[in-house]
Amino acid sequence: MEISLKWVKPALLRDGKKDKLIYTCDLDDVPDEPGIYVFCRKHGDSVEALYVGQAENIRKRIEQQLNSVELMMGLKQSDTGSRLMLIGVLETKRGQRQDRVLDIVEDAYIRHALGLGHALLNKKGIRAIPVHKIECNGSRDYRGPFPPNMIVEAKL
Repeated sequence: MEISLKWVKPALLRDGKKDKLIYTCDLDDVPDEPGIYVFCRKHGDSVEALYVGQAENIRKRIEQQLNSVELMMGLKQSDTGSRLMLIGVLETKRGQRQDRVLDIVEDAYIRHALGLGHALLNKKGIRAIPVHKIECNGSRDYRGPFPPNMIVEAKL
């Protein structure tokens, strides 16, 4: 299956005290279309995913997430750096079921971020998803299909 996302300009999360929130952003710049969103931290040139989510209406879901004290505190308590949100709008093709494609994309981005070693917050926003770290040594023949170090989601 071919899946397409169109990434839009990232939204900077800023202090939300004025609105009685932990973080806020300009929701007018957030599309009201289906897609995924990734709360991140940026430190210098490095960007680390903190939370990956999906929504049938990204703007509406982000408004809900900004009101989630558990998730926003999880973002705030992560390592230093500015906070931002990456937004990918789903572009479904003929015959694709939007809900199914959103599930695939969200799962793929979660697994990719975990594979990069990012400490993602779980769905409740209160703790990191458990991972296994696998380090390999010995014969280098395995390196064709596998990297020397992997981080994979732990099965609960």
